[in-house]
Amino acid sequence: MPEKQKFPKEGSILWELATGDWRGMNLRQIAEEMDCNTESIRCSIRTLKHNYHIEIDYDTRPVRQMDAVPDDLATLSEHSAVWKLINRDWSDCTLTEVSKELHKNSNGVKAALEELQRKHGITVPLKVEPPPQKMAGFKKQIDRSRYCKSCIYWNPTFRCCDYLAIMGGRRPCPPGDECTEHKRPAPRRRNKPTQGGQ
Repeated sequence: MPEKQKFPKEGSILWELATGDWRGMNLRQIAEEMDCNTESIRCSIRTLKHNYHIEIDYDTRPVRQMDAVPDDLATLSEHSAVWKLINRDWSDCTLTEVSKELHKNSNGVKAALEELQRKHGITVPLKVEPPPQKMAGFKKQIDRSRYCKSCIYWNPTFRCCDYLAIMGGRRPCPPGDECTEHKRPAPRRRNKPTQGGQ
């Protein structure tokens, strides 16, 4: 019976999900980023959890549309998202963080900000979003591998640590330079040719 694969095949949708950084993004945003539909992403996340024991960190809350910006701001309730957007200090928050705080779709919040500027001349200062790190997880894995490749637990096929499979338990340390279980393979001895046929 062939051994069960421990990591998704490189280049597959499962591999892209497993190696990407999706924090703060919802299913629809992940689907847009990966150019597929939300149902494919939902199924792939379940497959990663069930078959590979890989949990994807993403925003699981249902997406709610942003409230419309009214022509008369005096009609806004103090409990509405637009009122909070105008009256709270968001200068230390990114668009993603504001959207999470308001429990709204980030595209809707962005559109509301633009409409506030256009209709009422109100600018809400936000912190600049960091650049997307789609492959951050995989890049970290490759950086660690420079140290890990010289270890007896390194699996060159799947480019990952095989400590769990070999030792039957979880590694008690993080991967890479901080690993306490790193072991170099024993040096190979070369057989010297015997003299005189001895």
